[in-house]
Amino acid sequence: AILDSCRHAGIAPTSIAAVHTIAYLADALAPVWDLPILDGQILKRRRHPFFPILQRDLDLLVGQGVVQVARVRYLPNEDNGGWRLDAHYMLETEFSERVLSVARSHELQAKKLRFIREVVYAVSGLGSNGIDNLGEVDAAYSDPLVDVGGLVDIDTAPDRANATAEVALRFSRLTQDSRELTNAELVHLYVRHLYARMQVA
Repeated sequence: AILDSCRHAGIAPTSIAAVHTIAYLADALAPVWDLPILDGQILKRRRHPFFPILQRDLDLLVGQGVVQVARVRYLPNEDNGGWRLDAHYMLETEFSERVLSVARSHELQAKKLRFIREVVYAVSGLGSNGIDNLGEVDAAYSDPLVDVGGLVDIDTAPDRANATAEVALRFSRLTQDSRELTNAELVHLYVRHLYARMQVA
């Protein structure tokens, strides 16, 4: 879903960092759309999130021919020395469209696809550098009480949202007297808020 939306938003091929950052932001904003969070806890890295399970699934899709690798290089690992793989991914549309068409035929999956599309469309305006730096300004991921190597917990108690979703939902409360914002508008407003924080930083 992320790679398909990236293709439509004009940011394909998509880097590893962007895929993981978008996946994180989608998880953090899932409560705004009343969707479940897939990975509620993530190990905080210096610049951007990384989900080992997501990377394993992405590697499997490459092996199955559903995803293509466009560029591959090795970069210094900023967290613990050594080297890390940097690659850019894009969908093989002939195969991926079969999967996505089945997903669109199920109501909940179709809702998730629409949600991912809105998250990707929102962050695409930031450009690749902005997407790479989202973790530094996101409300939950940039929490100063969680140091690098600590656990960022976005799957909070059922009666309250995580810090990222809470900021997005606050926009709705601020405008409730004048108009009601849609879920898509809340996602876009939150990303615009992140953009403003980047400009100040």
